[in-house]
Amino acid sequence: MQRAIHNDGAYHTHSQAIADGTPFSIRLTLRMQWAFTLVELLVVISVLAVLAVLIFTAVRAAFESADNVRCITNLKQIGTATAGYCADHDGYFPGPSSTAVVPRYYSGQSGALPAYLDKYLSSVAADGKWRISKAFVCPAYARQQPLVTAPNYLTGSVRISGSSVRLWGHPAYTDYYGVFHSLDPAKPQSLLGSIDRSKQSAATSWAVRDADRTDFAGWLPRPTWLDKVPEKPIHRGHRNALFHDFHVAELSSQ
Repeated sequence: MQRAIHNDGAYHTHSQAIADGTPFSIRLTLRMQWAFTLVELLVVISVLAVLAVLIFTAVRAAFESADNVRCITNLKQIGTATAGYCADHDGYFPGPSSTAVVPRYYSGQSGALPAYLDKYLSSVAADGKWRISKAFVCPAYARQQPLVTAPNYLTGSVRISGSSVRLWGHPAYTDYYGVFHSLDPAKPQSLLGSIDRSKQSAATSWAVRDADRTDFAGWLPRPTWLDKVPEKPIHRGHRNALFHDFHVAELSSQ
């Protein structure tokens, strides 16, 4: 036997509803007015799905924008620290520094740019203790690789009198063919002398920028950390760069 709700809120059977003078069909119609059809349900789900996509896109864009700003701030800090180092070392760049800059280092580590700049970045590592220099961690990279065990940034060269010169120098290393390369040909160069000779080159040649896998395509042997480097430019359509005159700007990745 079916039941219905009376105006007084009490439950009544179908026969009781008829006896009370309230047709059951009216009560059934009132209840059906609150029901969703399949089409209406699909419309609601579609609207919610569109809203979810819009919200996700907006949140992702906000994160990417924040990461980009923090990356630029990192490069400005590196530029300020490098300028301080040059001022204390007769205009010479810190080095010899490796091309690939890994943020993890220890105090006095040869070839590690963060080790040369640690006191200028207020991140001095205790003797023999490993640490991570936050200035050399691109936040967009860290979002993909929290352990930051691979290079986030690269050091570049400046053109002087038609030649490409690494003001950072280059540490000793053994190449793919077993040939040892000493420090002598690749000591750090004088920033002041370089800028005096080529001011335009200093302003247009990047000194440090974001790293991605395309930068190491020709390296032999293949670095063990290569798979941990972003496959494409981490900031999508551009890379952030610190130039040899210490200004920071975006470089198109196209």
